[in-house]
Amino acid sequence: RLELASGSSDGPWGRLAVPRRCCSTAGSAPASGTWGRTVDCWRGRRPGRRVAPHILPPGAFFQSRKAIERRSQALAAAALAASAGARNVGLFALSGNGAVAVALVLRGVEERASAGDDDAKVFLERQLRAAAYDSAPLRVAPPVLATGFLSMAALKVGLEPSRVLDAAGARVSAEAAFGALMGVGGRDRLCDQLYETLHLPVPHLLLYSKVDAVIPADLVLSFAEEQRQRYGPSSVQLEEFHGSGHVAHYRHFPEQYRAAVDAFFDRTLEEDGGGGMGAGGRACEGG
Repeated sequence: RLELASGSSDGPWGRLAVPRRCCSTAGSAPASGTWGRTVDCWRGRRPGRRVAPHILPPGAFFQSRKAIERRSQALAAAALAASAGARNVGLFALSGNGAVAVALVLRGVEERASAGDDDAKVFLERQLRAAAYDSAPLRVAPPVLATGFLSMAALKVGLEPSRVLDAAGARVSAEAAFGALMGVGGRDRLCDQLYETLHLPVPHLLLYSKVDAVIPADLVLSFAEEQRQRYGPSSVQLEEFHGSGHVAHYRHFPEQYRAAVDAFFDRTLEEDGGGGMGAGGRACEGG
């Protein structure tokens, strides 16, 4: 049993904390932060379960298309190595950056499977059983990027995001800048492809809050509705947190958070029998 956790190593919630011995990617991890506490809340809670963090540095998505493709292959290789010997695999991501990391993992694994890689085929067809997202996922687009980055910038300097978002010309200027950036090198098309990759025929858990200023709840709920239209009403479980901001749900509601995530992964990762994407939509039936 394996949960592949992915997210940003930096952000308004603090820095990532994961013991180096648990990292399956190159590089060291900072020593403290909410992200790490979120990941660590499962470590040791269930016998036989491993947690293998994969980190996508902030801003990595704005590299060249070739650099992004290389990162996708590197993340896929690390994910397959971490999954070796696991019966069931669950994906977990925090924020839009984490969702992009998951999409890059899946893209790389799918490319390897298409090229005949047996480990990649096993990962997709038999091991992959569930996906959970905290404050994500969403379709990456200029309005989303403008809102997210302006909100994070405001939080960094101790301001309410609304003060920055409502400032004259701030949102319009940011959207125009991101629009130009997205049009370079086909990033806009890549974003659409990555978003499509996230629609897996496995059960999903979405953790969200209606006061999230960085990734509005409507975007998370939109993904949930698309997922349900594809794979049925039982394919998505929603867990709402009342009053906590972006990726701050575990910080403010640890008991609710642990209960929701434990129950979800216990149900989806402990099941025997056929699973994974090779099972079509059947993995989502029956709740």
